[in-house]
Formats: sequence, structure tokens, C-alpha cells
Amino acid sequence: MSFSSGGIEADDVTPDSPRNVRVIAEIPNLYGDGRNADMTYYATPAGAKVFAAGAFTIAGSVWQGHVRELMANLWNWMAID
Repeated sequence: MSFSSGGIEADDVTPDSPRNVRVIAEIPNLYGDGRNADMTYYATPAGAKVFAAGAFTIAGSVWQGHVRELMANLWNWMAID
């Protein structure tokens, strides 16, 4: 399902990423050079839940219904202990 554009920044998983990082969505080949924008999640050993949107402009798209629903679900899930 497509729901937004990537904008001017893209984050991707690298060998330096935490070993338990999970890609939960991606924008493939965002800039035409083969790299993806990866939406990721991982938990730290201390219990912190870390989410990275993968693309800078998700904040500007949060008022779109499908993006708003995704973010609401994410925040609700991350609030569970």
C-alpha cells in the first residue's frame, strides 16, 4: 500500500544498525539510486521502544487519513508496557 512520498531525507538500515532492528515498511528506490527509505522499529536492552519514520516528510503527511491512522496505531502500541 502506498501512502505518502519520501521528501528530502531517507533513512535506511545499514550494518551499523542495531541487530534487532526490524524494517516495518519501505519506500523502494526513493531517489533512483537503489537505496530504500526504511521505516524501522527496535527495542533497546533497557526497554526503550525506538521508531524511525524512514522519511522526513511523514510529519507533514500526518494529517492525511491513512498516515494519521498509521501513526495513531504506532503510538498506541508503543505506549503498551
